[in-house]
Amino acid sequence: MPNREEKERQRIFLWQLIKSMEEDRDVDLLEQLAEFAHSTWAGWMHRMFTLSSHRADGVLIPPDLVKRWKRQMSTYYTRLPEEEKKSDRELASMYMDIFQDYHRKKRRRLEREQHEKDKGENNAQTR
Repeated sequence: MPNREEKERQRIFLWQLIKSMEEDRDVDLLEQLAEFAHSTWAGWMHRMFTLSSHRADGVLIPPDLVKRWKRQMSTYYTRLPEEEKKSDRELASMYMDIFQDYHRKKRRRLEREQHEKDKGENNAQTR
């Protein structure tokens, strides 16, 4: 069981982690999310153009796909059929992976910083 000093150190660490998440607009995270958003959009556009007919004056989306996509975009997520929710969940899961990786790296960095700080304080106390 952690002693009072250890509990206090954990409390401070968690406070620092939360504070850094609130204050820090991490450019790396922003870039990872933007890259993922772009690749998602590009994949969607590729799929749409692959499923559509190409004509001299543009692209013709098949009427059945127009009907389906219009229905989907005007339906709340909670009212979608389970099969259609599946692809949204897969995409959300990919975003969660990005956030979890970000938080793991950030936590390790903060733990290293705290360790170095504790080590410095211990060295100062032994002098």
